[in-house]
Parts: sequence; structure tokens; C-alpha cells
Amino acid sequence: MKKNTVENEKRLGELRKEMAALGPVLFGDMSAKTQSYKRADGTVSRQKAQSLFRFARTGGKMTRRIPSEAEAAVKKMIATGKKYTALREEYERILTALSLEGTLKKTPARATPVDGEPVGGGQRRSGRSH
Repeated sequence: MKKNTVENEKRLGELRKEMAALGPVLFGDMSAKTQSYKRADGTVSRQKAQSLFRFARTGGKMTRRIPSEAEAAVKKMIATGKKYTALREEYERILTALSLEGTLKKTPARATPVDGEPVGGGQRRSGRSH
């Protein structure tokens, strides 16, 4: 086994532990929305800024209002989500490198999952009926 392979496998374990220790995460961003309204005397006023959480991925879009007392917690979860994304990207790079080296071939002898690694199922089935 190459020295680089051993180091990469060790780093994968470290990344799994770091990702598990992060706690709750949110993927998205926050923005503020204000609305203006006209009073009976004709003056225009603005409401207090309302914080919004926005999330958009291939699965759909989501927007939720965030109460002012929860803003700090949501901002912390968004920052944690960014850390999680960076760790996940590093994990994917290392996993790809190991796969290309041929060290992660699943044979009956090595079919046991390692430290939270997902267990492979059967063959993929297409959505079409035959």
C-alpha cells in the first residue's frame, strides 16, 4: 500500500469525524426585506426589516421568514453549512483519488463498511418498466 493511500484513508476518517461534529447546518443565505406603506395623511413609511432565509437547489426553492430572536442561530447554521460544504468537497476529492488508485474496489473480502461509509446495494434500476 502506498504511503499516500494510507494518508488519504486517514484523512477520510478525520473528515468524517469533523463533519459529524459540526451539528445542525443550513445551506442557503439570509437577506432582509422591507416594505413601504402609505399612511392616511399621505406620507410613506417603511416597516422594520424582516430577515429571510433563502435556499435554492435542484430540488426546489424555499424562502422562510426568520424571527429576529433566531437570526443569530440561523447565521451560525449557515456558516456551519459552508464549513460542511468545504469538508464534503475535500472528502470527494480524496475519495476520487483513492478510487482511481483502485484501493476502494469492493470485493467480497472488503465489502464491510468503514466508519460510517454507506453500504452498497444491488444494481440500480431504471425508472422505466419493461
